[in-house]
Amino acid sequence: MAEQGAEARSATEPSASFDTELDAMFAAAPPPAPRAPAPHAPPAPPAEAPADAPAADEADLSGLSDDEYAEEAAAVRDILASKDKPRKNKPVLEQADDSDLDRNKRTLFVGNVPVAALTTRAVRKQLQRHIEAASPYPDCTQVVSLRFRSVSFSVPTSSAVPSDETPGPSNKRRERARLFRARQAGNEAPPPPPLTAQQKRKIAYIRQDLNERAESVHAYVRLGDPALVHAHRRPGGEARDERLSGPVLAALLARALDNTVFEGRHLRADTVQPLEPHEMVSAGLDRVQLPDGTPLSHRSASAVDPKRTIFVGNLDFEAQEEEVRALFEKLVREERGEPPLVPSQAVRLDGTPASDAMRPGEWVESVRIVRDKATQLGKGFAYVKFVDSLCVDEMVALHEAEEAFVAAGRHASRPGSQPAARPIQLADGQEFRRRVKLRKRALRVSRCKAMTGDESRKRALPADAPRTPPKRRLPESLARARASGAPTPQGSSPGVRPDVGADLAKLSKEQRTALKKSDPARLARRLQKKQAKKVAAKVGQGRERVKLPQRSAAKKIARAKRA
Repeated sequence: MAEQGAEARSATEPSASFDTELDAMFAAAPPPAPRAPAPHAPPAPPAEAPADAPAADEADLSGLSDDEYAEEAAAVRDILASKDKPRKNKPVLEQADDSDLDRNKRTLFVGNVPVAALTTRAVRKQLQRHIEAASPYPDCTQVVSLRFRSVSFSVPTSSAVPSDETPGPSNKRRERARLFRARQAGNEAPPPPPLTAQQKRKIAYIRQDLNERAESVHAYVRLGDPALVHAHRRPGGEARDERLSGPVLAALLARALDNTVFEGRHLRADTVQPLEPHEMVSAGLDRVQLPDGTPLSHRSASAVDPKRTIFVGNLDFEAQEEEVRALFEKLVREERGEPPLVPSQAVRLDGTPASDAMRPGEWVESVRIVRDKATQLGKGFAYVKFVDSLCVDEMVALHEAEEAFVAAGRHASRPGSQPAARPIQLADGQEFRRRVKLRKRALRVSRCKAMTGDESRKRALPADAPRTPPKRRLPESLARARASGAPTPQGSSPGVRPDVGADLAKLSKEQRTALKKSDPARLARRLQKKQAKKVAAKVGQGRERVKLPQRSAAKKIARAKRA
């Protein structure tokens, strides 16, 4: 027992001494000091890749097969090359100091363009390539701007107040009243004003809210400066003809592009700003003739030739140009047969054709359907131009024969009434059917007038154009007659341009007459004179304006009434 007690005391002695040492250690140690917040160190910059990083990457690819290693190495080289590849600057193809008139002279109007060119980038690129390929000088032709107009949207884009007119006093009062009511209601920010027609069209164009039935749009194509385009494409090539300026190239390209087929539709091309007669003479265009023998200065897609044009009425509002063209092309071919082959209309400044290829001919040269500006729906009539006047005679005779045949089969219930036409049984038992008919509607065909209303507005002089001031009427005793060739007090006749006269003096009488007939400014002046003469003849002058009945005549009228 004594031995067991000794062993227990020896086991408890080490634990007691250990506790005593711990107490002495904590009692002698000083209290811990509060730690100060460490300052915020800036983030370390990213470590730069070592120069031998590609080598390290290639070393990591050692475990791959030969094919996988080649693919990975090629991908790495492509990535590194794309980072070091410089950006390609866009070439400058226009002069920095070009005015709006200079740009308009290089701009073409292209009608009947497929609507897919507006919605699809690939079709738009194809249209640009088609335009450049039709040029007689493809090395000097490049499209720098392509704008679309006459787009039919799914929502109406017209506004009550036209955007080009200043609101009147009544509109200002309504606007002030609307703002006052908005402030009275407690609204800090007044509601935004309604969108204008231009803003609606812009939003609809960005969202591509097009009408589902729209099939065609119009486009304005601006060409680059031929000198800059030639220097960009052919830096060390053959020299360019100095006469080939931007307006001259646009005139040549418009004639070559007109009536060409793109995506199944016949394009209608013309210049936005026609050339002046002296510009044609200086460039030599007055001597250039198309392959069919027509002078280049006489051909224009927008010019109305009444001898070769017919008026078509009672059209469906949704009728398209290609439908009208196909109908009249079929009718003329039934009457006159197949048209002959025609050469390319692309000619150079020296009169030589750009291509010797022949293409199938057509009797219909162009179709223009007059449409509403807001909805782009047809107004129910169109103008169809043929290659010659004989086609016009055939179509007018066919329409008159049908109308006479239908009128003969009508029976009038009372004098002056015109009942609807009914089917007529012919002598051999066949039923009569109209041929001049589209979408179950009988068309009305007539000869075109000398000048349409749209053409007269187009040829009218602009509002800011210089005009001759009206002459002040003088008494016959003070009026002096001046000879046509007598000089004026200032030393020159009014309205004379020496540069134009010098160019026209080199031409023959027939060439001067042809240029005068094709000058739009001269035609507009002649039209204004004719209209002024008509107004003067109707109104009269002085006492002729109002003719009061004479007293003796009034007495005779009163006696006749009493009798």
